[in-house]
Amino acid sequence: MHTGSSPGMLKRGADVEIEPYDREMSDECLELEALCPQGDAYRLSFVRDTFHKRAEHFDQWQVLVARKQKKMVGVVAVALKEMDLMGRPLKGAFFFDLRVHPKHRRQGIGQKLGWSAKDWALEKGAEYHYLYCINDNRAMRALGSMVRGVEVGGYDLLVWPVYRKFKVEGKVEEAGPEDVHRECSEVNGPYDLYTDPFKGGRLAGHQASFQSEGAGCSTWSNKGILEERVESIPKKFAYYKKAMSLWPMSRMRHPHLPATGEVLRGLYVYDLYSKTPEDAVDLISNVNNRALEEGYDYLYIIDPPVSGTIDHLRKKVPKVFSPKLRYCLLSHTPDMVDKLYVDIRDL
Repeated sequence: MHTGSSPGMLKRGADVEIEPYDREMSDECLELEALCPQGDAYRLSFVRDTFHKRAEHFDQWQVLVARKQKKMVGVVAVALKEMDLMGRPLKGAFFFDLRVHPKHRRQGIGQKLGWSAKDWALEKGAEYHYLYCINDNRAMRALGSMVRGVEVGGYDLLVWPVYRKFKVEGKVEEAGPEDVHRECSEVNGPYDLYTDPFKGGRLAGHQASFQSEGAGCSTWSNKGILEERVESIPKKFAYYKKAMSLWPMSRMRHPHLPATGEVLRGLYVYDLYSKTPEDAVDLISNVNNRALEEGYDYLYIIDPPVSGTIDHLRKKVPKVFSPKLRYCLLSHTPDMVDKLYVDIRDL
């Protein structure tokens, strides 16, 4: 259920008004979002059915919009969840989807949005405030600083190109996501920061879960929720793409390189656990083969808090096409988080 705002939430600052979102504002927010691609060398914009669809993963959420002379110039979202920090239960606030119109930046709009979202979370009893950002996402880093966030941890995400079928050793069977999550927590936990993804919301993007004798994982699609569309790619990938279109390279099987304007076809892999690195490789090879049959080009694999898993996986695919991306955890507390559970709803 969407927890709405009281009239007292309305904030004014200079000529900018901050007001609560309603579903009829979705198209305005999507138009604003289209003007705000993320990243530098690799620029991505977002595609989703409604602006609030991502927030609806959570039972309690709020979206705030900024208007200047009645024109929407900014938006931010925050969701509440029950968490455990160093084994202590508390209420957390997750901040996401900050967008500020390019022509209205450096005017304090993002700061007003960030503090308004934090005020709402504090009123609801949130004790822990956090967000994630990739290193070159300046907007989210700015939001982190606005709520006095400092880097206290993070996680790696491996981009695995799906382009050929792999030979597999073990048998993989479909399983329930709760079973996979329970086994994942037993193998990888306990965590310094943990959220149970089955409480306080829903897993609308869950696709399938798999288990073998020594490993397991679940898969998630952001289709309709927060898909990514390519606005530009790094020059080196543009050169590779051109080279691969020429003979004899064009006769070889190679990873797909997206074109400008293309919506990426990928699956997130989460709740990954394994007894050995070899078990993880065989499991992901199985998932790769299924994804290939279903027309996906990438797996986005969230690194479990067990060192070395991603490095073993990366040996199976060309490194130049399988970057390892670092996502930073920003929080207002100084507590360092070494073992982080990544809630798939936060991505």
